[in-house]
Amino acid sequence: MDDARLYRMYDEDRRALEVARLLSSSKPVTLRVQR
Repeated sequence: MDDARLYRMYDEDRRALEVARLLSSSKPVTLRVQR
């Protein structure tokens, strides 16, 4: 597998975790800013 591809997958996964954490903490404002 390509290194860049693997890193991108990892980065996306980390972002997904961050979004999930924001959603669970109920802060739509920060979520909107991140997008």
